[in-house]
Amino acid sequence: MSDIKLVQLSNYVKPDIYEYYGRDYVTNGKNNEFFEYIIDRYNGSPTNESIINVYKALLYGQGIRKVGEQDLYTELNDIFPKNEQRKILSDFKMFGMFTAKLVRSVGGGIAMIKHFPVDKLAMGKADSKGVINEVYYSFDWSNKTKYRPEAMPVFQGRMSDKEMILLCKPYQSGTFYFSNPDYMAGLQYAEIEEEISNFSINHIKNGLSFGYVINFNNGGAISKEDKDQIERRIKDKLTGSENAGRFILSFNDGKEAEVSVVPLDVNDAHNQWESLREDAKYQLLTAHGVTSPLLFGMPASSGFGSNADELNTASKLLQDYQISPKQEFFLDCFKPVFEIAGLETDLEFIELRESYTDEEVIV
Repeated sequence: MSDIKLVQLSNYVKPDIYEYYGRDYVTNGKNNEFFEYIIDRYNGSPTNESIINVYKALLYGQGIRKVGEQDLYTELNDIFPKNEQRKILSDFKMFGMFTAKLVRSVGGGIAMIKHFPVDKLAMGKADSKGVINEVYYSFDWSNKTKYRPEAMPVFQGRMSDKEMILLCKPYQSGTFYFSNPDYMAGLQYAEIEEEISNFSINHIKNGLSFGYVINFNNGGAISKEDKDQIERRIKDKLTGSENAGRFILSFNDGKEAEVSVVPLDVNDAHNQWESLREDAKYQLLTAHGVTSPLLFGMPASSGFGSNADELNTASKLLQDYQISPKQEFFLDCFKPVFEIAGLETDLEFIELRESYTDEEVIV
């Protein structure tokens, strides 16, 4: 009787997202690995990267001004440089939360507001009132011996230390120490897009082969332990998206001790991957709350308008439901900081652009 084993390529496994408790702090997954997972999905998925980049530009718009005025609030930029604002807004979209370093002035106010990378931070354990009073910084949480975590105080309404961290994260059900990105449900589709890309290029490099059937025709004489070892060794060498396809081990009796290798051909594979790629793109657009792909430099498809009126409507909906709430949260979070710095607090972002005309629409 033949002993046939199907060796399947790596299946998608959603990463564990948990708050890992250390001695004095809580990390976002073991060694803060979930932050790295988010960054990898940004770097590996063209659609995800494109959407996030456009959101970054839309969130900053043309800068911050006083409500009722037209020009930028330049006094704010002296303490809180525009480049630092952009970096913090970038973290907000990418990770769903952000932090900033506050530097105290000689008189007890605030001399400077700087971006601080939230992905390098772990949260100090909350006190009995549920307040996080400190965060811990490490350049590399996977190497805490070399980059020993350093405690930093969290701003609680007054500058009690020379440098403090402003911690801002919107409320989300089921989370406490960390907030998730608002496109959380789309991360697996970003990974699908990335894996299809890896598969395609390695399929080309492997001579457009989709795998092989490997027949060990003296399989009856091979012990179960030896079969398992052979399977493991071949699987280690050949599976994964970087080794396009799958292989089948067939242990059987016949043709003496010959090992034969039969290539597998799939003529319409490109159609399968194209369909999956398009589905991943659509799901990413949905997860990010995109009202029209044209606003993000992508061709319109069924269900999305492409004339000026529809594009203006899509732009307004995106501003109202995705951009403005984040901008408002950003300004509300910094309001007590601006008060201590002696700055205006009745502020708003200038939108990147007001409307579209028929001549500006490319279908």
